[in-house]
Amino acid sequence: MTQPKTISVLIAEDHKLVRTGFIKLIEEAPELFVIADVEDGNALVKAYFEKLPDIVVSDISMPLLSGFDAAKKIISNDRGARILFLSMFDTDEYIYRAYKIGAKGLLSKNINSGELNLAIRKVLSGSLYFGKWNESNIDELLFRFESISKVNNTSAKFNLTTREKQFIRLIAEGLTNQEIADRLDIAKKTVDNIRLMTMKKLNINSLPALMKLAL
Repeated sequence: MTQPKTISVLIAEDHKLVRTGFIKLIEEAPELFVIADVEDGNALVKAYFEKLPDIVVSDISMPLLSGFDAAKKIISNDRGARILFLSMFDTDEYIYRAYKIGAKGLLSKNINSGELNLAIRKVLSGSLYFGKWNESNIDELLFRFESISKVNNTSAKFNLTTREKQFIRLIAEGLTNQEIADRLDIAKKTVDNIRLMTMKKLNINSLPALMKLAL
């Protein structure tokens, strides 16, 4: 007896051949069916609220409205929306941006049906699916990128050099001066001097104060 298809998927992808391929991959799963497929971000938002799918599988780079911007519109009106991004760019930066928007996963377009359908099931079960990043370690990724953002803002304000910015980022990771020297392949004395110059520019006179800024 054929298992009824009970889980609806909305696909957004601007390239027709790629979109058709994803439809075939998804519908290989006995319980999944594609309720609609669209080719741009505006159509994605419209179709979402018309069809109310169980999950969205979306490209990021699309005409009229990007996948990220479409997801923001959807999630701002439906906090329970489950969105899984497919992209050629499954880098940590893209994963960070997708997670901050409220998406539940991101994976490379270079996947097989098994991985795609596994990701869909994981997201539907309430889990995240961001490759090596999951509920147990996603905070590490957030910490890294939010520290970088804070350092960049501080750098612009105080005219820090590249080395000084690197120093603050590594301090934020909890490294000692010796560990920073090893990471940057420079002498510890050089790191000591960078530390003194950085603290002077920031008008900070203690390591705890510098750590507080970095974090």
